[in-house]
Amino acid sequence: MQSILHNLTSDSRTTQYGIPIAATLITLQTARYLNSYFSRRALNHYVPNSTWNWSQEIVVITGGSSGIGAAIVSLLASKSITTIILDIQKPAKPLSPTVHFYETELTSSSSISHAVDRIHTHHGHPTVLINNAGIGPEALILNCPLDSVRRTFEVNVIAHYAMVQAFLPDMIAHNHGHIVTTASMASFAPRAACVDYAATKAAVQSFHDGLGVELAMHYGAPGVRTSIVHPGWVRTPMLDLLIGTEKFREATIEPEDVARAVVKQLLSGNSGQVVIPGWMGLLTGYRGWPHWGQEVANMMLSRGTREASAALTDGRWSGAKKTGA
Repeated sequence: MQSILHNLTSDSRTTQYGIPIAATLITLQTARYLNSYFSRRALNHYVPNSTWNWSQEIVVITGGSSGIGAAIVSLLASKSITTIILDIQKPAKPLSPTVHFYETELTSSSSISHAVDRIHTHHGHPTVLINNAGIGPEALILNCPLDSVRRTFEVNVIAHYAMVQAFLPDMIAHNHGHIVTTASMASFAPRAACVDYAATKAAVQSFHDGLGVELAMHYGAPGVRTSIVHPGWVRTPMLDLLIGTEKFREATIEPEDVARAVVKQLLSGNSGQVVIPGWMGLLTGYRGWPHWGQEVANMMLSRGTREASAALTDGRWSGAKKTGA
């Protein structure tokens, strides 16, 4: 062993190339660890949280009957975590003993209030809220009826306010809870024929950011966690028609991939930003790119799905897909 080390250290190539490369790799890995550590502490408002008891926590998830939501529910059920689904659709599969369902129209204040009352009466106060429901029509701006635009914003944005206003006060009172926002990579870059959807996802990004600031600065509840999830193309009912066209060529992930990342984030007890697949995290700084770079990215993104969108809509409005982002 000593002779091997001697040969390595005496080799001029090791001194010239090997040691600098090793030092660079160690430095980069250390910088990555420190960046992750300080980011996590900052997002947690420098408040540790070790109060999670998953046998007693209650999770509410909107859009939990299909797509990403159903996959999250399945994972939580496998861990015997009490989970309550709010959705306009009934779950396709029988519910496990720890899962409950309340039919809820997220565009209706009275429907939401009724569901909230039933939850408080039968289950108590939820400690986790996953705002997951989402819809998105495949239509150009001039072809999309305003009623459809309003509904997209009501489900994808306004419902977040309604849910948070219903369940956050008790979390604040106990300085304990977690709000998870299901956004999209569309939060950073819009795609042609899906502008209203992208606009709602940009809106919930701001909602998430602002909520974290208000919890720490105005409500005195830095222990309440906030996380946001940015999936890429996911094979969900909302995208079935688009992905199902022969013209669609983009790489996709499965709802279970997103669900595993979301549940992992929940169980960590930390606030955070989750990007799936992970390499897309490089794109989250898109708005800081030079304008020419942003424009090139926008055109490439829309060009990649242009033929699929045209095949689906045939130049006309196709209507909103099912809920369950």
